[in-house]
Amino acid sequence: MLLKSSTVFYTDWVTISFRWVAITAFLTVLAFTHTASWASAVVLLSLGAWNIFWTILAVQNQRLLSHRLWNVVVDLLACSLLFVLSDGINGALAWAGVLVLFTSAVYFEWRLTLLLAAGLSLLQLGSARLLAPAGTNALRSALLMGSNLGMGLLFSLIFRPLVGRLRQRYFEQITQPRLRRLTASRAEQRQLEAFYKAIETLSATLDYHVVLETTLNLSLSMLRQGDVAATKMVGMVLLFAENDMQIEAAIGLPAADLRQTFRGEKGVLAAAIEKGQCHLIQNPAEDMELGALAVMKRCNAALCLPLRRGLSAFGAMIFAHPDPAFLTPPRCELLEMLSHQAVIAIQNARLFQDLEAEKQRIVDIQEETRRKLARELHDGPTQSVAAIAIGVNLARKMLEKDPERAVSELQRIENLAHRTTQEIRHMLFTLRPLVLESKGLVAALQAMADKMESTFQQKVKLKIDPQVVARLETGKQTVVFDLVEEAVNNARKHAQASEILVRLQQLPKKQSVALLEISDNGVGFDLKQVTGGYDRRDSGCASARLRSDR
Repeated sequence: MLLKSSTVFYTDWVTISFRWVAITAFLTVLAFTHTASWASAVVLLSLGAWNIFWTILAVQNQRLLSHRLWNVVVDLLACSLLFVLSDGINGALAWAGVLVLFTSAVYFEWRLTLLLAAGLSLLQLGSARLLAPAGTNALRSALLMGSNLGMGLLFSLIFRPLVGRLRQRYFEQITQPRLRRLTASRAEQRQLEAFYKAIETLSATLDYHVVLETTLNLSLSMLRQGDVAATKMVGMVLLFAENDMQIEAAIGLPAADLRQTFRGEKGVLAAAIEKGQCHLIQNPAEDMELGALAVMKRCNAALCLPLRRGLSAFGAMIFAHPDPAFLTPPRCELLEMLSHQAVIAIQNARLFQDLEAEKQRIVDIQEETRRKLARELHDGPTQSVAAIAIGVNLARKMLEKDPERAVSELQRIENLAHRTTQEIRHMLFTLRPLVLESKGLVAALQAMADKMESTFQQKVKLKIDPQVVARLETGKQTVVFDLVEEAVNNARKHAQASEILVRLQQLPKKQSVALLEISDNGVGFDLKQVTGGYDRRDSGCASARLRSDR
């Protein structure tokens, strides 16, 4: 396996260069002493091929895995073979071990080099004794071992400072940057994990206030992954409430600052919200709006992140720190990404709240409809049915005493029953006007007017602009019908009017606005008297309020 580097492997070039020198010296000695053989030539050619291979790798700034061990083993094998092939301790290459000792001194510490020198000496002496058991000289053996140990120690002393400098340079150029990248990579990984956790947390909650608190806490938590100085950071979430922005959630703010409100029309708040981009400012205490916060006096940098999605602006997030260099571009980018997720979470929370409010409104409407139906039944059909029961009892007694009067009484009871039936049908029509769903608002209002006249002998006149109706959605047409039905019923019950007028048209100056008007020619009422006691009245107040439009 090959290792690639962007820098030069200096120690490899040192060993490569010395190996070429050693090969040249070996060839020269063998040539002058006439002791060369085919075997020694093969060893030297192999050693040269190995050095060429290693030179190619060095040119490409590559090396083998466990390169130091490979170099020492190859050189040891070559030196040992040359020692044996050149007649051992008495031969011309008895000093061949200098190559492996040089390589070891470059790559390893002096202890390992001396150990290798001792092992090389024992290997050479052992091979010499095997080749010539009777010709081994003790003096030569001692000199060989001493020269090996001496050269090993000398090379170690020479290359110790050089190798130290090369290793320091290697550490500064390769190892140290790798450690920095590894540390940065781990920090980025922790920040990404915290960011994904933030997204998961924000997506899991629909509570409005929990979203805001979680956003601030996760922002500080993500920054603490890289620097403990994040504990000094101040954070707050400003949200629009009508025309002003209020502090809905904050970390590091004194109680006095929590009551501050902002218009968002000046300074960094206006710039961030208007452009929809984050703004980093120095000396936030000098800002025209943020300067009102006492905490900004001890902060030297502030980041304003707009909470905006499309055309909807919810407010802004503010982060400030005493150190002006703390809010670096990577940190600002991280906070900006989190603000985007916060906007989505805030929007989801608001949609959920709106959905809950709409659900409650529907429940209230259903409850009001039930109360209205109970009132209508109590005031109309219930009393009519009671009158029918009393009339039937009276007619039964008349049959015994005055049969002729009983006939007229039965006729009156029959008319009352028919009228009660019509009232019930009219109530059912107003509860669910099927004609509204099938034929539209105009047909439904006309059917309502016809039933008013046939059931209650109340004349209702309609003036409906078809173009206005055509632009109304089905749900809005239902709302208009309910308003007309409620107002007409109120006028019928209380106004004593001979005619009720229902008019639906466009506003002259605003073609996109529809005007619904219900008027009558009845007796009217005192508006001040009705509105003065409105909060103490029940559903009758609604009738009076609707009739006040006449």
